[in-house]
Amino acid sequence: DVDVHVRVTEAWLAALRERKYVEKFDADAEDDASDAAMPLFKPGSVIAESVEFDVDSWEYDVIKLHEQTNGHSLAVVGARLLQRHSLIERCSLDTKVVQNFFAAVEANYGGNPYHNSQHAADVSVGVHLFLTEHGLMETRFSDPVACLAVILAGGRGALSHP
Repeated sequence: DVDVHVRVTEAWLAALRERKYVEKFDADAEDDASDAAMPLFKPGSVIAESVEFDVDSWEYDVIKLHEQTNGHSLAVVGARLLQRHSLIERCSLDTKVVQNFFAAVEANYGGNPYHNSQHAADVSVGVHLFLTEHGLMETRFSDPVACLAVILAGGRGALSHP
């Protein structure tokens, strides 16, 4: 349901603004200090600009991207998709918050051999391409928050999968 994803997205962004950022992040830690912390990530825009990756082509290679970015393919894809749909501006997002959001999602995927951040990057691009090619991004998801929600859903959709 798109409305649920929109509400969840708005809540996540609001919560992320209240968090502190740390150099070393342990997604599995159970102490109160780590509950309030998010991983600090090198600016996704710097990584994204230095790597060639076309989010508008079915010929993309997410495995190569994952290797080129030292395991940060989701952060690069996320940044590219937000840029592609002008969501930083349209939703008045803070780029540091966005970068740390993707770092948190990547960190929380852990070591799952299939449902991992690389898979999430692949799904994100696939969702974007499918919705764009069928005109749904311009019609059904023209509202910037709905567009943001569908892009973020692609990136975090498998987060709790076994």
